[in-house]
Amino acid sequence: MKVLVATDNSECSKAAIETAMNMKFTPGSELHLIMVEDFFEPLPALEGVKEKEIASARTYIATTVEKMQAALPQVKVTGALLDGYADQKIISAAEEFKANLIVMGSHGRSGITRFLLGSISRSVLMGAPCAVRIVRKFAEHQENNNVVVALDNSEHSEHALQHILESAWPDQTKFKCITVLAAEHHYMNVDPERVSVVTLRQEELRLEAAAALASDVARINSALVAGCASYEVLEGDPREQILAFAGKWPASLIVMGSHGRNLMERVFLGSVSDAVVTHAHCSVEVTRVPSKKPAKMHIII
Repeated sequence: MKVLVATDNSECSKAAIETAMNMKFTPGSELHLIMVEDFFEPLPALEGVKEKEIASARTYIATTVEKMQAALPQVKVTGALLDGYADQKIISAAEEFKANLIVMGSHGRSGITRFLLGSISRSVLMGAPCAVRIVRKFAEHQENNNVVVALDNSEHSEHALQHILESAWPDQTKFKCITVLAAEHHYMNVDPERVSVVTLRQEELRLEAAAALASDVARINSALVAGCASYEVLEGDPREQILAFAGKWPASLIVMGSHGRNLMERVFLGSVSDAVVTHAHCSVEVTRVPSKKPAKMHIII
């Protein structure tokens, strides 16, 4: 397991560091802590300020690496101070490190609009080559290890499930696999036979979803700890239901596939994952199906 932790010495990123230190690692795992210094210097008079900023950042990285290494003796912990734009450097560092997971803070703000995802976090989510865990700074105080796994029987969900099976989890972690079906339409003043057909189809979908979830839960219980996973089928808007369930259970982490589209620079996240990451009260881990680049063609004339 190779985990990249991005920090900027803010409260949000400190929570990300604490999250990484509380993760379970198998022997041979690696953890790489990075801090990106994007200090624009328009005037020579600011030279001294820049030097102090860089020196402070290097000290912070060294001190934090030492602290993390002491807490995780079975893990190889390294650190680096990078120069450039934060989102670009985090993505390129993850690619070079061949990270399985990026852990970073949300930099979200609370208020009338509830939680707004920071621009750097959003950019990393869109362009990361691996799974990304966005940590809410107040989620670290949750004592449970409840993980909601949102599945929909797609390639993206299968990749998220495989990510869970290949990761190490703290003791007592509980998984709740959920699928959200579109709510059954309630017809008024229509043919009763039509209502019966809709109700029957909805029941068929519910049974199909339950069967798929039961299979997924069996895989988790077999690979991890027997009885650690269970499932539930929900109905309604996926964004609303996932958020509501995670708050009610309650969950400390939501894991789901991105359903992103690989267009120019992969600029879109799926609407459901985007809404969940933005509004969740807890941390959210979004996995991404690796892009399948076509092989180069050589035409000889």
